[in-house]
Amino acid sequence: MLNKDIEYTRGNSYVLDVRIKGISKIDKIYMTIKKSADDDDYILQKSLNNGIEEIKHEEEQEVPICEFRIKITPDETENFIINYNYGYDIKIIVGDIKKTIVIGDFKMTKNYTKKINEV
Repeated sequence: MLNKDIEYTRGNSYVLDVRIKGISKIDKIYMTIKKSADDDDYILQKSLNNGIEEIKHEEEQEVPICEFRIKITPDETENFIINYNYGYDIKIIVGDIKKTIVIGDFKMTKNYTKKINEV
């Protein structure tokens, strides 16, 4: 499991590419952001074909590779608290196997160029 913290500037688009080696097919993939790991409810969740797209799938390689692109839009984070360390993880499901592949803090930072300034 990779530990990776993310700093995201409010008002920006964010794209995260995830490469998974050694697995030829993934049934499901999720990116979940919560205030606390103990919370049942998430602040934001992305899933395959809902903010996560498969961009590469190579089964014929010596080591299979799957690549995914996770997109977060500015509107999806406008209610996030500035400088708060949310937690997030990325989990894959293959058959009945569930594996968290990335975990870390997700911190929203402030921006100065607002929509009103984009003229």
